[in-house]
Amino acid sequence: MTHLLLYTTDENSINNTSVAKSQDCDVIFDFEEALSYVPSEVMILVVLNPLIDKESIQALIAREYPIILLSNLPTTEEALAWFALGVKGYLNLYASEERIRQAIDVVESGNIWLGQNVMQALITQATSQPQVSEGWKELVTEREDETLKLVMQGLSNMEIAEAMHISERTVKAHISHLLEKFSVKDRLALVLCIQNWQT
Repeated sequence: MTHLLLYTTDENSINNTSVAKSQDCDVIFDFEEALSYVPSEVMILVVLNPLIDKESIQALIAREYPIILLSNLPTTEEALAWFALGVKGYLNLYASEERIRQAIDVVESGNIWLGQNVMQALITQATSQPQVSEGWKELVTEREDETLKLVMQGLSNMEIAEAMHISERTVKAHISHLLEKFSVKDRLALVLCIQNWQT
């Protein structure tokens, strides 16, 4: 498993970060110390605060360290700005250790951890573009088509289940089939695939 580093310039933030107390996580306060690790062997959780130098984080990203940011005042706008720079995850500083571990697992498997609000914002941006073609409809069933339209609106699995009067488990099955049919890994990639569909 990847070794975890928690990088912060504020000692008080350690008390607020559940994962900081775990055995596989080292807390570091020095940017240069982070650079002494091999990028493929660590994952760096950075606690955002006014004292953290944005350029330091950008330098870590440029050297291909996998970065998850922890913010005590998370906003969709801040998340989108950081994702554009190449971070792999963005969470609330006060998230439970279980939630942070989920994000770590997702990033470790080569994916990006997006919160629900960030996902909806990205989907909204993607779906605001004019759609070129609907040739993709030939590949999906009627229920998958209905599911996909709701995904494109940024709805959660629970909201889709309510709208379609089906179980959340069935929604997950439909989405799983859609991801497989379009050879994509996640909902955002699915939306972008449909938006950029070429006949």
